[in-house]
Amino acid sequence: MVIQLKGNFMDIAKAESTNDLTNMVIFGSNLSSESSQSQQATTPSETMQHVIIIVMENKGYDQIIGSPDAPYQSKLAKDYASVSRYYGVYPDSLPNYISIISGYPYITNDKDPGTRAPLKEHTIVNLLESRNLTWKGYFEDMPNICHLKDSGKSGYIVHHNPFLYFDIRNDDRCKNIVGLDEFLKDLSSGALPNFSFIVPNNIHDTHDSTVADGDKWLSTFVPKIINSPIFNNTALFIVYDEGKKHDKSGFGSGTYGVTGGRLPLILVSPLASEGFVSSVEYTHYNLLSTIESILNLGNLGKGDKISKPMTDLFKSSIMES
Repeated sequence: MVIQLKGNFMDIAKAESTNDLTNMVIFGSNLSSESSQSQQATTPSETMQHVIIIVMENKGYDQIIGSPDAPYQSKLAKDYASVSRYYGVYPDSLPNYISIISGYPYITNDKDPGTRAPLKEHTIVNLLESRNLTWKGYFEDMPNICHLKDSGKSGYIVHHNPFLYFDIRNDDRCKNIVGLDEFLKDLSSGALPNFSFIVPNNIHDTHDSTVADGDKWLSTFVPKIINSPIFNNTALFIVYDEGKKHDKSGFGSGTYGVTGGRLPLILVSPLASEGFVSSVEYTHYNLLSTIESILNLGNLGKGDKISKPMTDLFKSSIMES
């Protein structure tokens, strides 16, 4: 079977074969309630095997895209694809991090995980593991796996580590929450997982520094991914957790309405539509939905279920299973 993607629409064309039809590969589908955790296990498309997210901190769209202080990110947006109307879920850090991996802001203030019992709700980790796919969270300056406290004023910040707010921290899955140095080891050894969640320290993510500082760090880190053999089948998303200070702009209402401010999202991938700027309103729920579609995960039944994947960022292409 051949799946053709064009903008926000997916056209399916059946391909003749001497053998039975091969497994269906879906990118950009929104399968409603049928696409749940109970869906039959499948594998990601041969075209895209890896998704990487880098989460930066507290900057608005206009502070990054086209800014003289962010020449590298502006160039990435020109060379690949970006969104001009992307909004955070909530005007505080932790609920945005949690929403990216779970589809809902279960906690709405920046409390450390050690101050509360772990959440039992499911995350993208459950979807990945149900498909036998691999994952890791990489956190710069985290002194040891699953560390539950900050490491210095501008180092590792624990409320930027959403995995630790779930019961993941209580079992063997904790070994997948590691320092950022492990990412470069995995990248160079060809052992990169299907899903990588990267958070720089509080200087490199711009929280305690400037736009220029964050841009400089990205300009040294991202090329290592682009120049690696795995880049050909990778989607890298650079996103900020929330918009600039006091920005509570957003869209929607009710349970999944968002008020986290306008912020940048850049897709860096060989499959990105070069120079394309989407004007569709998107948020972290759409990012999660996009990842679920790329890796054929189903959904968590939360904000991801009602949010369309950002297929318009990708080239019109034909994927064959």
